[in-house]
Amino acid sequence: MKYKPTLFGITKEVAKLKEPAGAVLISGIFETALNLGTAYYGGYVTYSCGNPKCSGTFILTSRTRRPLVCLKCGEEIDWVGIATRKIKICPQCNSEYHLNDNYCPYHLPKVDLVEKEIPL
Repeated sequence: MKYKPTLFGITKEVAKLKEPAGAVLISGIFETALNLGTAYYGGYVTYSCGNPKCSGTFILTSRTRRPLVCLKCGEEIDWVGIATRKIKICPQCNSEYHLNDNYCPYHLPKVDLVEKEIPL
């Protein structure tokens, strides 16, 4: 089964622990600085595993290489809508179409479109 990861937020996790407002504010400042630094120095982003049994394992990923499975639970990670999107492509002319389309309108006999996942 595939699980969709969620963007990890330090502030959100600290707020869940019902820490005082000062701790939440400090974690928010720290998280903002961390996000600015990682975006500037390499584009790394931290997600947590979407598997409810996994207890939010951290998934550190870059824009160029994303893990296919979680390190802790081994379940497949569903990046569609987060890092990739699905389209349909004509295998003959490589034209792109929406997922609702089934055939390329420019070929006879009809040509079935092929679903493909591409990066955002």
